Order: sequence, then C-alpha cells, then structure tokens
Amino acid sequence: MAGFFNCGFARVAAKTSVYNENGKLIKNKSTRLQKFMSIFGDNAEAFAVSQNAFDKRLPVLLKNFEKWRGEKKSKYLEHFSPTAWRSLSAAKRGMHSVSNCRGCQMNHLSFQSLFPLKTNRLKGVDPLSVSLKEATNLRRVTKKLKPSKATLQETAKNIYLKINQPFKDLFDTDLAEALTKIPEIGLAHAKTKA
Repeated sequence: MAGFFNCGFARVAAKTSVYNENGKLIKNKSTRLQKFMSIFGDNAEAFAVSQNAFDKRLPVLLKNFEKWRGEKKSKYLEHFSPTAWRSLSAAKRGMHSVSNCRGCQMNHLSFQSLFPLKTNRLKGVDPLSVSLKEATNLRRVTKKLKPSKATLQETAKNIYLKINQPFKDLFDTDLAEALTKIPEIGLAHAKTKA
C-alpha cells in the first residue's frame, strides 16, 4: 500500500473523522471510517479502504498532525478541508484517490509539500540523485495528465520564491537577474514602457 493517505484531502478527512461535530473524540472505529468515507460521496470508490488498513494507518497520520505546528499546518488544513473538496469540480475530484493521488501530484503539489513527512529514506543518500529519480517517477506517473497553466505558474513561482532569497543572500543579486545572464536559457529583461 505504497503512498497510502498521500492525498491531502484524504489526510485531512482522516484527521477530522476522529471527532464529531461538537469536537468530541469518536471512539468507535467503524464510525470513524464511515465518517471518512462520507466526505467523498460520489468518489467513495477511489477512497475505499478496509477497516483494518484504516485503523493501522490512522494513528501514524494523527501523530504527524499532532506534532505539526504553525501557519503551514493551518494553510494545509484549509486547502484540503472537506469544504474545499466539495467545491472542486467533478472532474478534479475524479483525479484524487487515497493512495498514489494524481490530483494532488498535478494540482496541489505546493500544498502537499507542506505536510511534514518523517522518513529515513534519504539518510546516507545523495539528495540530488534521489530528487532526479523521484522527478523521473513523477513524470512517468503523470505523463498522460497535463497540468493547468495556473498550476504551472503557481509551482514555478513557489520554487522561485524558495530559492531566490538564499541565492540573493549568497550572491547579492536576484536569481532572475542571474538567469538573464545565461544565454542558453533565453531569458531577457522585460522592456518597460516609458
């Protein structure tokens, strides 16, 4: 079950499934699973999970949420809330699933990256080679899906914003300025109207 609960909407739905509308803890495990499944309505098949698997994976997921603090957590919970799920078009909801979620890989990557995953996968490994392998895998999985223009722009902007400040601190110039000086890239300064 690789990638189980890797959909942001599934993670938040699982987290909210342990509390009732009054904020009280739901102790009955089958009630939790029913509440989780009810969030996805027409897309319940893509989020179908056995009681055993749900009970096994839920504590680890809840522990991740419990340890997580700050603004990023609030953004994540808001972005993947049940209300946000209901506001998605049927086509976009159809791209999501409880594991190996293509919808999140294509359209919600910047928010998915906020989730704090603890893994020993990268210990003693060259991070660049792992990143290249994961990028290759992501391309293979998502080759048939075309991201929207807005998704491409948002992802590129987020990458730029994360890299620009450290680059500027190191070299005392913006990354965009430096990129215009590399002929192979083909970027140029925008001409301003006077």
